[in-house]
Amino acid sequence: MSEPPGRPMVFTLRKVDDGQCPTCRWISAEGNIVSDTPSQFTHFLEENKLDDPLSTKNGLLVSFHSDGGDILAAIALGREIRKHNFDTTIAETIDKPVNVIKVENQNPEKSPDQNSEKTGNENNNSGLAANTIKSTSERIEGICREACLWAFLGGRARNVGNGKLELRTYRPPLDGAGTSSGQEVSVRQQQLADIAYIADYSQEMGFDPLIAFLNWDNANSHVFSAEEIRIYNIDFSPDVIGKWQLAPTADALVAIAISNDKKTSARLYCDSHKTTFLEISGPTRFTAENFQNYQQTVSTLTIWGMSVAMNRMQVNLSEGRVVYTIELPKTSLQDWHVDVPYLKGENVPETLDGIANVEFSDMPGLKQAARFVMANCPSSLR
Repeated sequence: MSEPPGRPMVFTLRKVDDGQCPTCRWISAEGNIVSDTPSQFTHFLEENKLDDPLSTKNGLLVSFHSDGGDILAAIALGREIRKHNFDTTIAETIDKPVNVIKVENQNPEKSPDQNSEKTGNENNNSGLAANTIKSTSERIEGICREACLWAFLGGRARNVGNGKLELRTYRPPLDGAGTSSGQEVSVRQQQLADIAYIADYSQEMGFDPLIAFLNWDNANSHVFSAEEIRIYNIDFSPDVIGKWQLAPTADALVAIAISNDKKTSARLYCDSHKTTFLEISGPTRFTAENFQNYQQTVSTLTIWGMSVAMNRMQVNLSEGRVVYTIELPKTSLQDWHVDVPYLKGENVPETLDGIANVEFSDMPGLKQAARFVMANCPSSLR
């Protein structure tokens, strides 16, 4: 890992074209965040035809490697990233040399006379291997310091990964110590203004604003631990369905849960025939045609490690939202595998990968709630 460049931030669209990863691409964002960085980002998106959020159905990753810079510009950059539904990570992008071996035929068809000639290479004249040095983009451990953190937090989904996150934190707002001189008062006023911006920004992006005050009395920048990254929602997966809770209906119990970004809901219920259903309702950027292609292409779904035929799922699409209703197999709860917390299709084309693709973070809670739901199905006598 090298230190971030000292120049203003530069954005580069990176791609991996090795035949094995045709859609691996990301935006590297490396350098210092300055006042015009948000406008430079907008211009970059326009130049690369990425300014329309619908142009990248599966999203796009912005990879930061930066010493920080202007906090207001960083917040503005984070808002642009969120507007376009981009994800973020912390990594330096390098160009890695790749040795490509190409076999060239050095013995084209010869005349009989030529073929009768003997040379010193007669056992090796079928072809020669030519080495070509190419390069491919690769993400390695990176650094995101100071204001870079606020830009990173604009990501729709955020993953620090193997990166390093550092911030010179603020003295809490109600601590008035050390503000006796005019200069100190001026500095403190600016800090309080920054804190106000951060508190407002945290409501938009879903992180805990307390990160601005961690270890504030230490003269050095605070390096965030893996535990802090988790508990303060620095890492964030918006679509993951969270904790389950029971809710009574007129004649039964249901279990409900919502996603981390509170935009997707899930409901587990059963009918009078003791059949259990999972209903998921959330936003979508896919079209009705996309869903038709999905249903024609995918024959089997996998949910919590169990296979479900495609005809067991109903899809209702309306005004940018989709509702999936899945009839679950009539099996024991032991078959609901907590280590496979996913709903997804089998052999899904890459262009349709976001359809019926859901992760659940509270499988133990789901299984516990399911026991009560299944024991309290509505009566068939009513």
